Amino acid sequence: MKRSQLVAEVVELLKETQFQVSSRSPIKSTSFDLIARRQTDEVLFLLKILSNIDSLQKLHAFELKLLAKLLKGSPLLVGQRCRSHGMLPDGVVYERHGIPAVNKQTVRDILVNKLLPWIYAFRGGLYVKLNSNLLRSAREERNLSIGELAREIGVSKRAINDYERGEMDTSLETAIHMENILENSVFSTIDILKWKIEVDSIEETTIPESIEREVYELFEDIGLSPIILKTTPFDIFTPNKPTPKSSVVKVMTVIHKGDSEFNVKRLQMVKELAPIAKVDPLIITEDDPKNIDQQIPTGIASMSIQELEKINERNLFIKTIKKKMSLEKHI
Repeated sequence: MKRSQLVAEVVELLKETQFQVSSRSPIKSTSFDLIARRQTDEVLFLLKILSNIDSLQKLHAFELKLLAKLLKGSPLLVGQRCRSHGMLPDGVVYERHGIPAVNKQTVRDILVNKLLPWIYAFRGGLYVKLNSNLLRSAREERNLSIGELAREIGVSKRAINDYERGEMDTSLETAIHMENILENSVFSTIDILKWKIEVDSIEETTIPESIEREVYELFEDIGLSPIILKTTPFDIFTPNKPTPKSSVVKVMTVIHKGDSEFNVKRLQMVKELAPIAKVDPLIITEDDPKNIDQQIPTGIASMSIQELEKINERNLFIKTIKKKMSLEKHI
């Protein structure tokens, strides 16, 4: 299956399960392909879709995890195959650069059939997380000592002790053998929505002289916490927390770089992403935004660098953005 077809099928699946889904990112080398939110339970996915999950690049993974954490969403890699196992089996969770990876059927099982996976892949093997309390209760119900269960399964007494203390997982083969002996499931499921996202600290790098650097520094002067991104449709994200004097504001900022078809697609994409991600979209221009008014989709606030330079504190910036967005909603 071609990657484009896989993307289309994932979009169809998400829509089938009541998700609002963005269009595919227009950037060729992008950290995410889709963002999807389900309003009923506020589940937010940031999805990267690849034929081979091993092709996920480190920078893409970093920015995907970073955005997911800032937006309070879940990063998810959907793929078809990997080097270690060939085609990804159903119901197995892989991990690439700290992001859970599954095939499309596993996504369907989770969203449609409400079946959480319980098998995960690690270093070429398949493993199972055990529920230590269920394991101990099942063993005691069958009047088996730790030594007797160990002999039946073919592992050491120390391994059973570790299982019951929750200190060690087991191989899939041992887990199935254990289930047959105890006649009970003692496995823990894997909830990708509760996946622990660990993001490395953002390395301080010198930003070359550019309009991005100028906007970045102006945002910092205002009191925002801008992050320059390299693999998203927007250039800067400001994930600012509320203060005693101002409310929270999260802004996806696109810096205008001409009227090419690519830049027009970027603006359209940010317009789609903003309501799904629940952020404010902003375009920064070097000239008066009225000069490029036809290129800016309705629903995106616009501001020139000159206007930004006149804003000297965070609360005024928030008020200005909210006012511009309010005006956009009435167009």
